[in-house]
Amino acid sequence: MVNDCWNKRDMAKFRTISLENFSRNVNYINISGNRNEMEAAMNIFFTGFPDLHLTIESALITDSVAFIHWSATGSNTGIFGETPATGKR
Repeated sequence: MVNDCWNKRDMAKFRTISLENFSRNVNYINISGNRNEMEAAMNIFFTGFPDLHLTIESALITDSVAFIHWSATGSNTGIFGETPATGKR
């Protein structure tokens, strides 16, 4: 998911590996409630940070929940949501 879908921006792959009711929570806050919402959220990051690269630092999977410690690098050269580009890394 991280390498193919985020780092390579392969949305076709995301659609093949995720369910329609895909849900993403960050720190117990629901970020997306389905596949389309997740794709839209990812595209906000891809637009704001065209060179975005994620790295998984560690992962723990318990039952059907994954806890991921990750880091991200990139330059804010595009609009990020409603925020103009800063040009900063």
